Amino acid sequence: MNLPAVPTKLKSRKLILSLLAAVAPIICSYLSDDVSLHDAMKLSVTAVIGYCVSQGWVDASAVKEKTDSDE
Repeated sequence: MNLPAVPTKLKSRKLILSLLAAVAPIICSYLSDDVSLHDAMKLSVTAVIGYCVSQGWVDASAVKEKTDSDE
């Protein structure tokens, strides 16, 4: 199985936006009293889980497509 190199994965727009989505609520909680740290952490964890699920789906689709073309 040919997996993409780590630098290629780090250039992913999906990864960059997920990292921003995970960090932004925490920064907002420190800069403002409108968002509690507890709520910010929940939002950050949700962003990370969303990235993991979407990346897993994309990787599974690629593997399925690869195995279907090999048959």
